[in-house]
Amino acid sequence: MSVYHFPAPFEKEHLLGCLMRYVLPQGRKEYVKVAKRVSSNVSKVNSNSYWQSVYTDILKQYLPKYHHQLALNNTLLNVYTSLIESDFSIVLAEQVKYPSKLQLKHANLEQVHKGWKWCPECIFDDEDECGVAYWHCEHQFPLKKRCTKHGALLLSGCQSCGFAWSSILQGPGPSASCPKCGSTFSERHREDSYDDLWIERSANGILNGSLNFDKNKVKECFKVQYGFGEFKRQWSVAERKQIRDQQDLFGNWIDSLNLLNHLTPLPNGRNNSEHPAFNVSTYVFKSYDYAPIIHLLFSRYCREEIC
Repeated sequence: MSVYHFPAPFEKEHLLGCLMRYVLPQGRKEYVKVAKRVSSNVSKVNSNSYWQSVYTDILKQYLPKYHHQLALNNTLLNVYTSLIESDFSIVLAEQVKYPSKLQLKHANLEQVHKGWKWCPECIFDDEDECGVAYWHCEHQFPLKKRCTKHGALLLSGCQSCGFAWSSILQGPGPSASCPKCGSTFSERHREDSYDDLWIERSANGILNGSLNFDKNKVKECFKVQYGFGEFKRQWSVAERKQIRDQQDLFGNWIDSLNLLNHLTPLPNGRNNSEHPAFNVSTYVFKSYDYAPIIHLLFSRYCREEIC
């Protein structure tokens, strides 16, 4: 369903932010009703998928000739396409047809904020330049913790009452103060380890396209370490021992890294390496679409410890 006066996106604005800005003039009371004129999927937004059904509905507000460019500039689909080493146009067509197909595996490994993230400094710049603050596309990348422009830690909620923009049904944002309790959002500070800074540099490299992943090369290196190169339904005793040995080596390396700002603590004080996401044989022999941090860790381990 097309609606009149649907806004064009600002530069690098997230596509979903256009819907938020569209309903803004309608008033809070009418917010949900107006949003649902555009999409029946506005209540189904979550952080476990690269593409949402609502994105497809928003794209339909624009002429088809602009769909490719909008998806490229105003969503993160191009970033995730590079991680799975696929053609952007093919993935876009597939996601428009099957929006839930490309899922974010093991998202809980990263401190993926339940709500949308924003930079406290960008709010004022956006208001000066565009008249309204909006959701920046790159800020929503899970590995992104700081604003590229200002270097400020991205905010994801209110430290006073815990409010977070977890759904577009909560109303437009971002703002300089909490819409629930009125507290002013204060800039946060954090001590970064070497590994934190490495992830931040990697996140920027992924976003600007300067950091390339050769997943097949990493897989081949691990297969050489295993001593066999193909998936089997039944592993021999020797093969199982080889898998366990390789997993233990990788697990010990994972636990030696200081990644407290990027890995969600596991329950019962268990090591990060015990999380099933770090199963090397799963990465090597099965074609899952993993979270960015898993690509980073496997690639770094391959480069530093194996090659």
